[in-house]
Amino acid sequence: MEQIKDRTCKAKACGTALPEDAHRRRKYCSRRCTNREAQRRRRLRRAVEGKSQVDILERTETELEELRIHNQKLAQRLAVRDRNLRRLEHALKRAEHQVEVAVNEQAQRTRAVRDELAVANNEVANLRRNWSSRTAAATSSQEATELRERLVSVTERYNSLVAKYWELSEAAQYAVTERNHLQGIVRQWDGMCVRLYKATGGRPKKAADKKVLATWSQFRKLVRK
Repeated sequence: MEQIKDRTCKAKACGTALPEDAHRRRKYCSRRCTNREAQRRRRLRRAVEGKSQVDILERTETELEELRIHNQKLAQRLAVRDRNLRRLEHALKRAEHQVEVAVNEQAQRTRAVRDELAVANNEVANLRRNWSSRTAAATSSQEATELRERLVSVTERYNSLVAKYWELSEAAQYAVTERNHLQGIVRQWDGMCVRLYKATGGRPKKAADKKVLATWSQFRKLVRK
């Protein structure tokens, strides 16, 4: 007859033999061993769960560090963009002021030269009309000489005014070129503001961005009028 192998308690550090009439599924010799083994399993589960949580925390910290570095890079890019926007805005204001001053001064000089040129034309015409009659009626060569000198002086003044007029015309052409250059700067600034508006959804958090978008909004309203 085959010998039946003795069965012992499965609890760690126990090893007590189980009764011969114990059920085949029984593992522990007493309730104390059952409870002790249950506590041991719970401790093992908590240790495993704790290790998993530590791994999750480490991964989370790594992701947070990566996000922090990414945010720093974005902040640097935004700072560079803000500086460029402020520089363009200041350059735009200076260029607008310079162009406005130059146009006003040029308009005043042009009007003055035109007035002087009209007066000179009238004087030249009067002298030419009266030249023959006054020369024929002159009783001395001195009066004729004075008339010649006056005519020469007026002619020189007329030529000087004509030269100045053409100089102002060239300046006007230069002002037109500067205005076109200014319009290019305005288009660049407007494009950067559009990108800023889209990137922030029209609601920037920085005060500098809010100021830039406020100026851009006023500019758009003036352009539409």
